[in-house]
Amino acid sequence: MADGASTALAISDMINVRAFALDVECFCSLDSLPSLASQRPTSCPCCQQPAYPPGRRLGIYGHGTFKRQVRGIAPGQWLVIFVRRFRCTRCGVTISVLPDFLVARRYYLGATILRVLIEVLLKGTSVAQLRESVGPSERAPHWHAPGAWARDLGRGIWSGAVPGIAKATAPSPAERLQKLLGAAGLHKRSLDAEIKAAADKLSCANGSTPVPA
Repeated sequence: MADGASTALAISDMINVRAFALDVECFCSLDSLPSLASQRPTSCPCCQQPAYPPGRRLGIYGHGTFKRQVRGIAPGQWLVIFVRRFRCTRCGVTISVLPDFLVARRYYLGATILRVLIEVLLKGTSVAQLRESVGPSERAPHWHAPGAWARDLGRGIWSGAVPGIAKATAPSPAERLQKLLGAAGLHKRSLDAEIKAAADKLSCANGSTPVPA
């Protein structure tokens, strides 16, 4: 298959790695995605095959792009961006290269997820209040995402940022959030800019393999 060819997205065997620390506005202002070579992982995060095996063909090749929604910028609004992906020739795993502002398999910005969880779990703010500032459109009668984020916190969301946080005996969502904030050097009274930086830090610490800078 030619490098960069378009293919169907295989969710079941997809691994996400971190590519670059751009905020969403800067990312959307780019004329095109960063080059294929600059985003290619140095090795497969599943089987550790190098991208450039000595004396052999390419070990990780371009596997097209897919569209990805980005929510949490303004109420009822979202953007659509393109995400580049690669495939390992040894184990066949698909590797999606995400910018740091995204959380794997979540539509909302990492910073938005973190801010909402701080407000709901630590400050007692109602989901209804937050829905007006970052939630879905008024046509959506309910906003279930914050409850799902709380359940998945430290498991499906930032599971690799704090060792042991995803175990069955893990503490409550509020306690897990406190542990994650501690790992990111944050507290519940932090400013939005600090929350964004902390969310990016948690994403980078999430057990993913970075691509070369």
